[in-house]
Amino acid sequence: NLTLQALAKFGRVFLDRAAEERALDAAVAGFDIRGSRRVRVGNLSGGNQQKLLFAKTMLSDPRILIIDEPTRGIDIGTKQQMYGLIRARAAEGLGIIVISSEMQEVIGLADRVLVMRQGRIAGELSGTEIGEEAIVRLAMGVGARGPVGGQAAGPPPGAAEGAHQGDGGAPGAGAGRTAAGGTASHARASVGA
Repeated sequence: NLTLQALAKFGRVFLDRAAEERALDAAVAGFDIRGSRRVRVGNLSGGNQQKLLFAKTMLSDPRILIIDEPTRGIDIGTKQQMYGLIRARAAEGLGIIVISSEMQEVIGLADRVLVMRQGRIAGELSGTEIGEEAIVRLAMGVGARGPVGGQAAGPPPGAAEGAHQGDGGAPGAGAGRTAAGGTASHARASVGA
């Protein structure tokens, strides 16, 4: 399963089983994948499944990696491991796009954040601009900067001019798939190069 995306690396006509075993050894060690090597992937813990998927993807030597909800459903220790793996790959020059509903994950990983509201980019934040309040304001459409151009975003469609929706409408508002007036907001974090 690990080598499926990169089969060309493991033989032309016949697979080099020894090379596949070495790749698995490297993945188990490099990504701290725990459990029996012979167990089906679906029987691994959620965190080990995520780490195996990450290892499998990295085996194909991508230049850009898009990760959607990289830590959903995994324990806090494995989340920290995933954050370390993501940061390490970004430090190596890999371009990484993280799509997450965890606002602290976005804030902690991102060099740049694009917040989406109603299917459109509501704004872009970078460096010290990245923070919970700024993300929530963009996601809610309340007095935030427009995307890159710096124009103020108007009130959300159907809202009275100058109305303030507040940030209490949805738990975790702004950093991902949140229900706010029936619309979905997303935060995309660009990490690294």
